[in-house]
Amino acid sequence: MRDGNREYFYKNLDRHSQGLRQTYQKKYGFSYELKSDNNEKLLKIFHDKCGKYGIAHNNDEIFRYLHTYEETVQSEQMTLF
Repeated sequence: MRDGNREYFYKNLDRHSQGLRQTYQKKYGFSYELKSDNNEKLLKIFHDKCGKYGIAHNNDEIFRYLHTYEETVQSEQMTLF
């Protein structure tokens, strides 16, 4: 979490659940990104389902596709006045 969000979150944890803040801090510390305890299992399900239905799910594959995408419509920025 970001600093401002973290303080707000901790304040409310303290208000509603005594001791949970310390448990949370011990497990996650100051991590910005948190993985599920079941991360590997969930990622396997995700990749299996995407593969089964032909959905792009590999980051390299997705970015390679994005770089080959041609913009066919020229857009023009509108003015406010």
